[in-house]
Amino acid sequence: ATPLWDIGGAPGSTASYATSKHAVLGMCESLEGELAAKKLGGQIQLSVMCPGLVATPLWDTARAEEQRSASEKRNITVKERQRKVFEELGTPVSDTIDTFLDGMARGQFICDSVPGQAQESFGRRAEYILGGLMPSSQRMSML
Repeated sequence: ATPLWDIGGAPGSTASYATSKHAVLGMCESLEGELAAKKLGGQIQLSVMCPGLVATPLWDTARAEEQRSASEKRNITVKERQRKVFEELGTPVSDTIDTFLDGMARGQFICDSVPGQAQESFGRRAEYILGGLMPSSQRMSML
């Protein structure tokens, strides 16, 4: 139940990734509301996958090693750590897909690959938003 930004994402390496995921969730929340308003909610089901850590080569550092600049090479230790976390703690892709399909079959809007993970993550986010805190202060209290 560890969000991507809690595994040591280097500044500049997770912001665009997180932005795209928040955009997808926001778009799907809006679409679900539009479907309900048009009374299509029973005919069209919308589910969003919040997979957490999945064992994929998302931060594979081996492929472009020779093309990296000196400053990028200094960041390899962080990226290597991220890759190892994904390999060792990530849910296998096939299990993630099975969990998502099961959630869709049950009519869930948010499907996460680790039961309760999305709820926990959203709960932590709500705490710092409602408390007027910066996200980093909430993460630091978890260490």
